[in-house]
Amino acid sequence: MITSQELPASLTAAEVIELTDTLLSNANRLRTSALVMLEKGAVPVARLLAILCVDTSGEAIALHERRTEMGYRPEGEPFVSSDLVAIWQARDRTFKLVHDFLEAEEYSFNRWPPNEEERGQIRTTLANLGIHIQRTVNEENTIGADEGAQNIRRVLEYTEQIGWQLRLGEHIEARRRERVEEELAAYLRLGKQGKKFNNVAYLFDFPENPFEKMGKKGHEAQDRSLTNLRNAIDKESGTD
Repeated sequence: MITSQELPASLTAAEVIELTDTLLSNANRLRTSALVMLEKGAVPVARLLAILCVDTSGEAIALHERRTEMGYRPEGEPFVSSDLVAIWQARDRTFKLVHDFLEAEEYSFNRWPPNEEERGQIRTTLANLGIHIQRTVNEENTIGADEGAQNIRRVLEYTEQIGWQLRLGEHIEARRRERVEEELAAYLRLGKQGKKFNNVAYLFDFPENPFEKMGKKGHEAQDRSLTNLRNAIDKESGTD
């Protein structure tokens, strides 16, 4: 069984990318295994796999958020911070990251983040799996086997969403960085002062070919999302 990926004491920029790929690939494998267990009726095993999947997804979110903030941290600050270590050591921290990521839905094609009813559904779905966020949700996991299986599927849908939204987020953050750097260049041309990003090796770069990672480790959820989008477009246009 896949277990939580250990956090090294230090990470270069290349190692951060590799660890992110590994975490998202592991989350994909855990999701796939959980779905297989559900098909076999092994709901308790599927539940454990789903919890591991949520935990792993939370670790991937933590790396993403740390990368986005590195540009504003002092130059040369180590990537592995005390807070990142604390997240790795406490599963409730990774669960909280998953919960907050789903609630905010910052990287999405939707115009608005989830409403209160949808946010409540996220909390309830996670709670029914036994994942309680800061003790604000205290429902007991007493749902029946059939409903339990449905709940696990919903949780796995959340982890799938996280997988492709993190990849979309990499592109969005890279574009934001480009815009800020363009504004900085314009200020400098006018003789004005501007603040450059620090620790640029850790920041997101926009690839020349946005599809170059298709089929690569850690991009499985993104690949499925793009395939589903293409199929939906083909269906709408009547293309075979």
